[in-house]
Amino acid sequence: MHLAPGQRAILSYYSSLTQAEQAARELRKAGFRSIEIEKIPKQSFPGDDSLRSYAAGVAQLMHSVADMEVQPTGWPVTEPLESHAYMITLVVDRQNANQALSIVRKYASIVN
Repeated sequence: MHLAPGQRAILSYYSSLTQAEQAARELRKAGFRSIEIEKIPKQSFPGDDSLRSYAAGVAQLMHSVADMEVQPTGWPVTEPLESHAYMITLVVDRQNANQALSIVRKYASIVN
């Protein structure tokens, strides 16, 4: 993912598809268009700090993938639904970033 000058990428993580879809609907209603919901493997975490570390790792992986100019194809759907979390990736102009952040923070467990 290459960002144009003045753009910012926002990654937000959700424990359910319902939360992710609510956030995406509100973002679209506010005029944001570059919204993608991805299903990612969920792991059992003893606490919020571990979840934040996992999210940071996913963000670093996404950055590495973007540097290789390769788009991820998604995760295999061979595990039960409960074993997944959801991530929204969103590209915004910096002047609209605070509006987008306030929307995703209503529903997300973690925002990078």
